[in-house]
Amino acid sequence: CTALCPSVAKFVGMNRKGVKDGRGWSWYYPAVQEYATCIRAEKWVEVGAAWGALAKHMLQHATIEAGGPIAEYHIVDPFLGGYDEKDPMSRQFRLALANQSYSYEDISIAWAQNIGWALGGGGEAAAGCRLRVHRETSVSGARLFADKSVDAVFIDGLHTYEGVKEDIIAWAPKVREGGSLIFNDYANQLWFAGIKRAVDEEAARRGSWPPWLDHGSGPLTGYHASLVTYTTRDALPTRV
Repeated sequence: CTALCPSVAKFVGMNRKGVKDGRGWSWYYPAVQEYATCIRAEKWVEVGAAWGALAKHMLQHATIEAGGPIAEYHIVDPFLGGYDEKDPMSRQFRLALANQSYSYEDISIAWAQNIGWALGGGGEAAAGCRLRVHRETSVSGARLFADKSVDAVFIDGLHTYEGVKEDIIAWAPKVREGGSLIFNDYANQLWFAGIKRAVDEEAARRGSWPPWLDHGSGPLTGYHASLVTYTTRDALPTRV
């Protein structure tokens, strides 16, 4: 990683700064922070961290040191490219690979190391041991957590119908009673219609779900990122 890490660190860091400077997604970060505070989320999981921009914001503003509730912030992401040619983030991993004689696996390791270092101890967030980076897929990462041990899971991984169905099955049992699953890009029907389809199907199947906290017409509305959350009373079955 000697030659690769500085190159990937520059690429990831530049894009993380770009997001925070207003290019893209950062407009909804304060609302996510506020939601974490409202539900008193001590143990937070982010599935699919991309550049680490949301994680940076949350670690700066929502941890115990910042006056927020979060004691543990877990990132679950394999940081692997080529998973979906229709997904813009998948193409970013290819750009990181361009003109370098490395594999996607090499990029994955360097990417995870950059996020762990930059946000954990490198000065961007200095979260220390509050940040845990798990270089795992969503489903395999969920196995690392005990049932009903997590306060909230921010799901922003695979944006396909099948991927979101797997996320629901894997993560719903991990959320405590009264905790939340949060689905990013729920309202983005143009690019990611499968997200809404998977979530709505499960909501219909479980007619007893508590009321939805739908931010589609509120402060989280947007073309690229709108969130929908539900609060769980009990774990979902292992099959949808």
